[in-house]
Amino acid sequence: MITGILYFTITEGNTSWGISKDLLVSVPVPEDMSSFLGQFVLPNFAGITNPQIWITAFTIALVASLETLLCVGN
Repeated sequence: MITGILYFTITEGNTSWGISKDLLVSVPVPEDMSSFLGQFVLPNFAGITNPQIWITAFTIALVASLETLLCVGN
């Protein structure tokens, strides 16, 4: 991150090597406490009853566990 900041600072006016302003990340700056709290969103738990979610979660957990067990043996 520090390297990226230094690179942007050094090449700021250069059209061939510099990073254009439209490629930079725009972080919103809240004006008051209500706009600050409005940036946070609670998770949507509507998919918790979907069986495909549970199958995918179980498959990922199983593969990760097997991978861990195989790595411990070496």
